[in-house]
Amino acid sequence: MGLNGFKNGHFVVTFDAASAWVDTDLVAKSGQLLGKTAKRVADCKAGFAKGDTSHTSTGQTRCPASPSADRKASKVDECETVIGAGFDAEDRADVPRLLTHEQYHAKLVCAAATGAEATLPAGTTKVTPQVAKVYKNLAAVLQPNSDKYDADSSNGCDAAGQKTWQTNIDSGNVKIAP
Repeated sequence: MGLNGFKNGHFVVTFDAASAWVDTDLVAKSGQLLGKTAKRVADCKAGFAKGDTSHTSTGQTRCPASPSADRKASKVDECETVIGAGFDAEDRADVPRLLTHEQYHAKLVCAAATGAEATLPAGTTKVTPQVAKVYKNLAAVLQPNSDKYDADSSNGCDAAGQKTWQTNIDSGNVKIAP
């Protein structure tokens, strides 16, 4: 999310898909195995090829807000059906949490822009020196505040931190500071 000028009395907020965060090890694309899941399946199959009689793959531990469970294959076919399918299902189940976190990045920028607009004289519709100054100040604080949101919520993995930010953004209680 970013600023893209001032038009008709409003700061223009845009979404830049190219810079949006997507971890392809966490977000499935086109139904294909995720990077980490593919490695887990390959490790499982390699273990059975070496003579293992079972293979256990542990769930992720870096995001407490995400679903996670260990998976155990008792035969090589279960590398795909138990381990691969299970971890991919967990990752897909986590997409709403991730999407919510990313949507609140957008809401944060919009809330900041709305707050900045409120500091302008009523009826301001064109770029003036005051608008330019407010725009410059707003642009300077957006990334640090987005970074603080990520830190306080552990990129959405800290449910309490995420909820606090969501509540503050939704209620208009967002303090935008440099």
